[in-house]
Amino acid sequence: MKLNFRYIKIASLIFLIFFIIGFIGTYIYCNRIEFDNAIGDQLVINKIYFSEIIIRNLTVCVIAILGIITFKISSILVLIINAVILSFILSANYVTTGELWYFIRIVIPHAIFEIPAIVISSSIGFEGFSYFKDYSFKEKISNLFLIIGLLIVAAFVEVNISTLFV
Repeated sequence: MKLNFRYIKIASLIFLIFFIIGFIGTYIYCNRIEFDNAIGDQLVINKIYFSEIIIRNLTVCVIAILGIITFKISSILVLIINAVILSFILSANYVTTGELWYFIRIVIPHAIFEIPAIVISSSIGFEGFSYFKDYSFKEKISNLFLIIGLLIVAAFVEVNISTLFV
């Protein structure tokens, strides 16, 4: 397996920056409005299916990898959108409930696998067309299996473990 850690660092930094921006922005905005109930009280839990999660997350990772041909734009957008959504959920939950534990119990167990898969996919997208010439077929397949493996574990955890804490 071969990965360009320079691009992984860049992708991680983009994710982190927009996570912080999203959290602060949501926190400031949510503190200005009043909520009748906590977000957790209004949460409607639908049955989560493993296949739906895998398809959704694979689609996100493919879009990130398509940064190869979109001049990194899709890779950057995937990182920004995912970071902002995650930070919005965290911040809105904190403002409405005053606690982080609910978020940590539900999101973190599968996010520790899902976020690295997205970051690695984005780092491949950052490589551009050089990815095709700088990596052997075996390395490309190895990277693909790493991403898919992380997504399978994330989906399994999300369906079977994260839902226990709701």
